Amino acid sequence: MKIMGFFSRLFRRHKDTEPVIKIDYYELAQQEIRGNRFYTNAPKHWVKINDGFLKLDDKLSVDFDGVNTEKVVNVRNAMVNSLALMGIINEYFSKLAKEKVHFDFTDAMLGSSERFATSCYVYKLFDKGVFIIDGVAIWNYEKYAIILLTSDTPISYINELKTYFVNDGYKDLIYYAKKDPHLVEGSKKLKFENFNDKCFRYDPANQGLEQRKHNEYALWWAGELEKDVKSSILLNDIGVYLDLLEFYNSYLLGFLSFAFGLNKEVVRTKMPDYEEVAITGPEGVEIIITLSEKKGIYFHFPKHPRYEKYRNAFIKVFVNFCYKIREQIIENDLPKDDFEHHTTLEWYTQLIEEAKEHNSEIAAIGLMRKKDSNFPDYSYYEN
Repeated sequence: MKIMGFFSRLFRRHKDTEPVIKIDYYELAQQEIRGNRFYTNAPKHWVKINDGFLKLDDKLSVDFDGVNTEKVVNVRNAMVNSLALMGIINEYFSKLAKEKVHFDFTDAMLGSSERFATSCYVYKLFDKGVFIIDGVAIWNYEKYAIILLTSDTPISYINELKTYFVNDGYKDLIYYAKKDPHLVEGSKKLKFENFNDKCFRYDPANQGLEQRKHNEYALWWAGELEKDVKSSILLNDIGVYLDLLEFYNSYLLGFLSFAFGLNKEVVRTKMPDYEEVAITGPEGVEIIITLSEKKGIYFHFPKHPRYEKYRNAFIKVFVNFCYKIREQIIENDLPKDDFEHHTTLEWYTQLIEEAKEHNSEIAAIGLMRKKDSNFPDYSYYEN
């Protein structure tokens, strides 16, 4: 069953399609790469890489939209360089494995069990925001973050960034730098971004239950990070964003449709009685969004221990996203949504208060099972 309805009407207003960057990075990896050797902390047995491919930007021929052209060019050149760098690493891994190693785009391979794999231009999610890295490499079952540094960058910056990845289960942060970071003076601040349209993908062909990648999704579930309802920080954070925009859901939905790359402009959109949509979020994780005029806007994540940290970080960043929206709404003195009986915050508050009465007995809230129904069940699943 295809779940379209409300969103199919909304999606008729698309953002302009970005030109596809075409580069044969497999052929590139097989060629002799001229230039200077990168400074790197990569394992000594990894392939040695020169910086000759960084001149590929002069082969990039596209029609730009004329808006922030310099920034657009830089972003697309960075993407090409990421493709080239990770293509070389992928080719090296493939030779060692004696078969073609998996190569993905923007996917952090959160649940991968492969011995060797690579991905390029990844939007990595932390609770402070999104950080773009040039790639992720899995070497002998261990995961490495890859960054390409074309401007002078001090080692302190790299070490600070490395801490985030190591704490998230990565083996190491590997850099490829034009200049030795140990010789660069001064400091450089890490820049975490808020959600934007580049963080999400929507595919109208993947909206049916049969296309779901996981068997279960949930708003919240008990696990290693959050043992029960009463101590849950996540459930409190959900209440925060509902409180921020309880009278402005139509604006939030308009911002989301733009952030997902569905509309060229932010358009205020009335909430439906009930709809849901599957999107691919940062790191390539599939998320089910439920929309209800009565209950509000909720995100249901794959119900598995490996997604707990991702789930919590996503909602924290989304809270900041909602703060920004509210600031714009208040600044422009925009009118509130109309409610006949109660607000979404009231519905959610009652839901959580009832859940707290059972507390440690609750295993999940807002559970969605692929085999049963496309509607989330807000009753309580006991352990």
